[in-house]
Amino acid sequence: MPVPSAPALDSTLVSLARDSLGARIDPIGARLDSLIYSRDDGDPVELLYRREPEPDLPTDAPGSNGQWHRRYAGGWHTLVPHSGDERTVDGVAQPFHGEAAWKTWRVAAASTAPGSAARVHASVTLDTVPIRLERVFELFGTTLRITQRATNLGERPQPISWAEHPAFAPPLVGPGLGITLGESVLPLHVPAPPETHGAFAAYPCGAIGRAVLDNPVSGLRVTLEWDAELFPYAFIWQEHRASQGSPWHGIADILAVEPSVRPYDPEDERLGPLVIAPGDTIATTFTLTLA
Repeated sequence: MPVPSAPALDSTLVSLARDSLGARIDPIGARLDSLIYSRDDGDPVELLYRREPEPDLPTDAPGSNGQWHRRYAGGWHTLVPHSGDERTVDGVAQPFHGEAAWKTWRVAAASTAPGSAARVHASVTLDTVPIRLERVFELFGTTLRITQRATNLGERPQPISWAEHPAFAPPLVGPGLGITLGESVLPLHVPAPPETHGAFAAYPCGAIGRAVLDNPVSGLRVTLEWDAELFPYAFIWQEHRASQGSPWHGIADILAVEPSVRPYDPEDERLGPLVIAPGDTIATTFTLTLA
């Protein structure tokens, strides 16, 4: 796949659209800021949770954990080379949910031939580990495809963690939503009861990397697919208008499905179980399809 020339390094959102889907990518973290589905029988629907923090947020939140939640804008992040609480590994501080989500990537729309998918290419080289990341967004009909590559630029094997963090919102999220992970229907109540309003759980996804979110009430059905051998776990996070503290204040309605290479809590002192040999590249694809 060709890499577009002379991508710009700035904070301008980059848009792409094709058929019934429209998307917008934020150079900060190469975050998918918006994914809009235009139904034939209704108004366009925003599928992702979106929040617009104030640009002059105070910086008194404790550490990167606090800063992340204070500045959380929703959407779909990639979490590399670490996910979860901030920690120090080999003397290097790793911020909450990994350096890649905090850095400004080079992002540019690539030229496409007639009849091909719309495409946006993003790239960044990390500082905490010698890893170069590339993230390519493409649209095909009612499918979003994200292809991501991680290349070890160093001279030693590099362990990393890796998780994807798509956060969905109403009308997909809400009463009537059912979730199937792999071949199993998850025992989730949506919205979650008050005592579990901040519910978070990690599930092994089995042989099939697939989550189906089906809401017959809203008429929306979304299928998220990934490589289950590379990402054998999926985290499910729910936040349904019950948490009154910052930053939710009882107004956030979110459900995230997060493929991950490891359980949420690290199992050893390494950054993660995924080890990239010097000069090697790991490439994988995530698709999100509307039905």
